[in-house]
Amino acid sequence: MVKPPTRSPSVRKWIWTWVAVVCLAGLVVVLLWSGGVGPLSRMESAGTALTGSPGSVDLYPVCVGGQYGYIDRDGHLVIAPRFSEALPFSEGLAKVVSEGVHGYIDETGALAISTEYVVARTFSEGVALVATAPPAGDCGYGYIDKTGAVVIPLHFRRAGGFSEGVAAAAVQAEWGFIDKTGAWVVRPELQWADGFSDGRALVRRMDLYGYIDGTGAWLVQPELEDAGPFSEGLAPVKVGGRWGYIDRDGLMVIGLRFGDARPFSEGLAAVRLGDLWGYISTKGGWAIEPRFHRVSRFAKGLAAVQLEPGGRYGYIDEEGSYVIEPQFTDAEPFIGSLALVELGTGSWAYVDLHGVLVFESAAATGAGS
Repeated sequence: MVKPPTRSPSVRKWIWTWVAVVCLAGLVVVLLWSGGVGPLSRMESAGTALTGSPGSVDLYPVCVGGQYGYIDRDGHLVIAPRFSEALPFSEGLAKVVSEGVHGYIDETGALAISTEYVVARTFSEGVALVATAPPAGDCGYGYIDKTGAVVIPLHFRRAGGFSEGVAAAAVQAEWGFIDKTGAWVVRPELQWADGFSDGRALVRRMDLYGYIDGTGAWLVQPELEDAGPFSEGLAPVKVGGRWGYIDRDGLMVIGLRFGDARPFSEGLAAVRLGDLWGYISTKGGWAIEPRFHRVSRFAKGLAAVQLEPGGRYGYIDEEGSYVIEPQFTDAEPFIGSLALVELGTGSWAYVDLHGVLVFESAAATGAGS
């Protein structure tokens, strides 16, 4: 499966280089790594669409002088930068790190939960994944509730966030699914497992992909070379080196004719034909003819696109017309009211749905020593 790409932005003054790179790279990771075990990605020529949500509080993490705080949709700094790490809000809480201590704050910036864990993820369905060692370790993953109490003991080797009442988890090398009590609802007999969406979960067995239902019964046998999660009733699948889409019954409803294909978002899916990306509708017809080098998913009616290698990014609407003209050296999909972009100066910023700059990193643009 595809994985999130990384980037190495440059800035003009060496004294700001380290801070700017840390801030920008950190924010990209923050926006991507707030979910569970599923494939997470953003802009890419061979990649997928970002999956994510703005959370229940319309606040956005920003980095100023190497410290993280939060702005509102208008760009006002509402939680002062004082954290070394900050994730987006989810279900009213945001995971932060301050002086090596992990915890969760509320929308006022007050500490709501203090934890002793070295891994802590965003809340999903009332619980958050935590662990006692970094993800590479064979360590204890478990879950806490919004009081900080452990509700599922930390004894899983790996685990993901809850969706549709269950979460993927692994003991030893095998994956299965647990419920909110920690009991197995699908026994750990799988090579890998993604979270549930549309009542189906993408899983892998013997290096091939298939889909199961909530009881673990196979809806699509593990015969696929690659695949993506269900979204809007369809899922991208790869057979014989080509991509198409199946419906919830496992029937191929959009034929195997693409070089790559992404999940649907807002009624459109990014697909690659030859070297160029475009968008199709849920019927399989072209909504936007392939002409782009890189693309993102649609969110808030807009998608970030790049016409050619090394070109600038802009945002198009669902008819393929530019709403925000190409001007950015990189661009993320919108999450809530704002999108994270990289400016030509090498600094990062948030823009609104009209392309208006609402916040620019002081770390990357400030003068002085």
